[in-house]
Amino acid sequence: RIGRQHLVSFQKTNKGITVSSCYFDGTSPSSAYCDGKQYWIWLFWGTHDEITLINNHVVNTAGRTPHAGGWSKSLNYVHLVGNSMDNNNHGGIEPRTGSYILSEGNKWTAFTHPINIQAKGGHLAMVNDANGASQCKKYLGAKCLVNKYDSKSKSKTWFDAVVLSQFSKLDKTAISSARNA
Repeated sequence: RIGRQHLVSFQKTNKGITVSSCYFDGTSPSSAYCDGKQYWIWLFWGTHDEITLINNHVVNTAGRTPHAGGWSKSLNYVHLVGNSMDNNNHGGIEPRTGSYILSEGNKWTAFTHPINIQAKGGHLAMVNDANGASQCKKYLGAKCLVNKYDSKSKSKTWFDAVVLSQFSKLDKTAISSARNA
């Protein structure tokens, strides 16, 4: 019940960070929309972040899962894989300038906007179909996992292949290991 960010990387280099198998409950009396749901869950703002979020469960949030980039020196590589995102009426992933976010194999339930509708300036690859999954093989050596949505969770199409190009410069073994986990 912290009422603000759960995880923050701030203006320093943050490489080799993995957040795995955590439960993030955004239930809070201090909520931006007065609906009992915390707004800032993950804020990644480093000068060179390499962060993997894998097999986490995120519930009762109102936004920024994650917010990445957004200032002139940002360079953020964020890999979301195999997470369960539940119960959010407002907004989710928010790519901003300097961010490269790969979202694959996540499950969205009662999540109105998996991508924040005000997000702009960053790069996002939401793997929502077989075509997106296949493009991963070209850049990363293996197919990505397709995200899943319930009937209340409709994601707009945002598949920026520059994310895959940028991720191909990172440790491909680590990326594949996260996917396989």
